[in-house]
Amino acid sequence: MLKNCFLGSCLLLAVISVSAQPKFFPHNSQLERWYIERPQADLRGAALSVMSTPTMGKLMADNGVKPDELVGNFHWIDFDRNGCPDLIFQGKIGEKQRTFIFRNLDDSAFVPAMEADGEIILANRPEDMSTLAISVWNNSCCGDRVSSHSRWACVQANGTAFMQRLDMGLVYDHTMLPDAGSQCMPKARFVTVNYGSLLRMTPFIDDETTYDGLHGWKGNFIVKYMEGSTGTIFHQIKDKSGTVWYFVRMDNSVHRMLHSDRFKNSEEVEQPNQYYYYGWIHSGNVKLLE
Repeated sequence: MLKNCFLGSCLLLAVISVSAQPKFFPHNSQLERWYIERPQADLRGAALSVMSTPTMGKLMADNGVKPDELVGNFHWIDFDRNGCPDLIFQGKIGEKQRTFIFRNLDDSAFVPAMEADGEIILANRPEDMSTLAISVWNNSCCGDRVSSHSRWACVQANGTAFMQRLDMGLVYDHTMLPDAGSQCMPKARFVTVNYGSLLRMTPFIDDETTYDGLHGWKGNFIVKYMEGSTGTIFHQIKDKSGTVWYFVRMDNSVHRMLHSDRFKNSEEVEQPNQYYYYGWIHSGNVKLLE
């Protein structure tokens, strides 16, 4: 059964903004505990050697960034636990946060193991003796209206290792996120029971306000779903009338979506329906699954 997450009038909601790191997605500082101490000269030399890789080199050229401006954002890290120190970069190139991991081949050659926009907000504990696993938040990932949250894990195969993206969820601008933090855990699975079930940006019905100007439409809904669509509940609240609203992550499928998809309409994400969508759904539109 779904655990009751409504705490009277004490619920806090966060609205996504340009500078927001939403507390709904868990944060920690475990990544720093993965850093390895080695001579600074060795780190500088290795950092300079990887700045010419295609993706990083182009980003630096496009943004007019000099190598010395980025050296301080590199650290040694053994992401695949093979005993050889690898490189990680976390920082801004231009106006955007970027994350790079480079696998160490022989201390003189490094190959890309991860390239991602955004910043790492969560990592597993190095004391657990497992390989690196992280979450990345990319604020305004693809333009002005869409942000993303993704999970990554180290994959080892055929004598190599790299970071593989496990999944990604999209958050539309104006969406209210529960201030759940580390308590953000899946509570229950559900299926929609009504044709045209609406995933909304906020936990109330607003069919009059126009969002996104000429490129949008009236109403605070993000997308319409057919009955039989599935998702996961992470949080619930009650409005003033006592109606229950669920904050959910929808399992998207082009066959379950109807028209009026704000993510698709934004043209900021290619094939957005291959990712999860986050938002609010009225409890009258769902049936909880055992």
